[in-house]
Amino acid sequence: MSPLSLLPLLGAAFLLSPASPAGEFNMTQTARPLRQLEQYLQPQTGERARLSFDGQTTRLEREGRTAAQTPPPFDEAAEREKLRAQMEQSASAPEFRMWREMLIGRLGSREAARQEFLRLGLPQKLWDELDTFDRRMGRTLSDAPNVVPESYSSALVTAEEVQNSPLWNPPAELRRRFASIWAAEINIVPPGAEVGLWERSLELAREGFLRISPRRADGSLWLTPGLEPHRAELRGLERPVVRPYPTAGQPAAWDSKFGGVPYRPVGSAWPLDVHGAPLPFLAQINLAQANAGGHLPDLPRRGLLQFFVSHAGERVLYWPDPVQDEAALTREVPELEDYQEEMFSPPEQAMGFVPDSELPSSLDDRLGFARSADETDQQGEDNANLRPNGHRLRGYPMVINTFHPAAENVQLLFQFDGDDYGGQLFGDSGGMGGWAGFFIRPDDLGNLDFSRVWAELDAF
Repeated sequence: MSPLSLLPLLGAAFLLSPASPAGEFNMTQTARPLRQLEQYLQPQTGERARLSFDGQTTRLEREGRTAAQTPPPFDEAAEREKLRAQMEQSASAPEFRMWREMLIGRLGSREAARQEFLRLGLPQKLWDELDTFDRRMGRTLSDAPNVVPESYSSALVTAEEVQNSPLWNPPAELRRRFASIWAAEINIVPPGAEVGLWERSLELAREGFLRISPRRADGSLWLTPGLEPHRAELRGLERPVVRPYPTAGQPAAWDSKFGGVPYRPVGSAWPLDVHGAPLPFLAQINLAQANAGGHLPDLPRRGLLQFFVSHAGERVLYWPDPVQDEAALTREVPELEDYQEEMFSPPEQAMGFVPDSELPSSLDDRLGFARSADETDQQGEDNANLRPNGHRLRGYPMVINTFHPAAENVQLLFQFDGDDYGGQLFGDSGGMGGWAGFFIRPDDLGNLDFSRVWAELDAF
């Protein structure tokens, strides 16, 4: 790709300016101190890219060119008009009811809200139909706002009711009136400047770029200003990690891969959950491919690790010497429950690997010493964005809602990220959702005993 080919990719809002010579990875700081830095590698081509954000401007550096984007001035009037036009088209029972409940909550009583409802030019019949709808949904009519129902099925009314109903079949004039009220009262705030950073990261991910740990020109980890004073302590926490990513091509039965049919010798049993049902197959990693150079010193350089998981259990199998003979293997796969197959069986994809190193998540208790009592919300957010998410072999787990081990007797073995924007997408926007982390004790790992590995599922 030539430098000028960035123009259609990034849009007219970007300004292009010369940067480093072609092929050189530009590590130049932006004019203001960097608040966030993301670095990317395209494993297939070796191309590198750098995204930086100083709180206002997003800069993408690749192939010797820099594209800078600053958000345009916010036009609140235009945004309100856009919202009004959208609501005029979509005004329906959910929006009518939601707005009425907001009105009741703001004015403190149903009667005061009804008077305001009528003063604004909305019909009494619409108010009455909303009352009827609430009763049919089994909700009481009190001064306290009700919870918005989960379903607004038109099956609650008959075809005759719908025909003359302002709630279920609002006329054009009512739609226009309600849209104007909604757009005038809704709180519109400008989008954050960091939206540009997020949009550019998605573009890179869709081009097959893998997000890696951000580094300074000397190869050491780049840190946010809030963490920089703790560099010495953090250096002791840095761990090697191998980042798996999906590649093109058809993997052999004994190759590393996501999903599909696992390596299984004829006569070997399929792993079962606590109820005796087959466990879905998530991924397998050939250590001769993932760790050939010994980047992960506590893992063997050969053998095959396999990961099976569901809400009802997990198993990790280790084959020290996988047989590379199709005739000695079976491709039989047990039938799974539909929800398990959809949730825990990713599409089969070959797997490649990039060695890296990383720090714990900013939410990990190991970083407690780096948190100050006066830490700003922004500093906490920046620290959280320091470390790439995504699939990983060893390293530290991603943290969303579940536990994050602080003790050294619990370590991450493998993490599968089913909704990753860091360069390993399943589907156009992530697909599976959630992550599965497989944890092991160091003693068990030293003995190559994977029988006690357990999985933590988050957001599945």
